[in-house]
Amino acid sequence: MQMKTKHVIVVLLLLFLQVTITSAAKIKREVAIVVDRATYENCRQAIDLYAGSISFEGLQPVIIIDKWGIPDSIRAELFRQYKSHHLEGAVLVGDIPVPMIRDAHHLATAFKMDPRRPWNISSIPSDRFYDDFDLKFNYLKKDSVYSLYHYYSLAFDGPQEISCDIYSARVKAPATPGKTKYELISEYFS
Repeated sequence: MQMKTKHVIVVLLLLFLQVTITSAAKIKREVAIVVDRATYENCRQAIDLYAGSISFEGLQPVIIIDKWGIPDSIRAELFRQYKSHHLEGAVLVGDIPVPMIRDAHHLATAFKMDPRRPWNISSIPSDRFYDDFDLKFNYLKKDSVYSLYHYYSLAFDGPQEISCDIYSARVKAPATPGKTKYELISEYFS
């Protein structure tokens, strides 16, 4: 009788394990390609080719066109994708806003600067804003000269350590004589 019970338990455990593995295999891991409208219009073929290569690797690409131009809205969309579609990473392409973080020098190992210096110099540009959803920030202002810079203060009542929920990367073309930023991004993805 005891042996029969053990066999039933083993069979049930094996069935449960098979169902769990089958369910996990069906979950599509998603990678967001966040791109500004002008870059997508000028580099569409190369970005779509890149999206196809991600798909070939077994990931589900989702192209998000930045129609907001502010980091908070992009972050909210990435968080929504993370919660509902198994987002595991994001690639920020082109002229995506740059969160410039203040009051966070304690998180930077090699960036110690007097915060009284000009904000564009004494703030930390960080995409942890986009990939660590637990961090809390207070919006301060948009830079009047560097239009992609948006200043935030790391909230004192939030986590004071980095623990990324997704991975992220940024693809932005450097100023190169004789080539447009769109040509460089297209070449990179091609």
